[in-house]
Amino acid sequence: MNRDERLARALEVACQAGCQSVRAEIEALGKGEVSASARELDEVLRRRFLEELRAIMAVYDSREDDGACREALD
Repeated sequence: MNRDERLARALEVACQAGCQSVRAEIEALGKGEVSASARELDEVLRRRFLEELRAIMAVYDSREDDGACREALD
């Protein structure tokens, strides 16, 4: 599996776990911790992984109806 495939797979696994899990991943990675989904990634890919997760959640955070990610905010 090449680097891009590893990154895509880690994103897929993280996102399938739901918004609360993704927010926990973002928090952990932001503190320099290695999250469960990022264990297989090197430092460069972890930074990309964090950037991608933040971008994904920004889409949900910007939604006025907040429907897709409501459980993360309750």
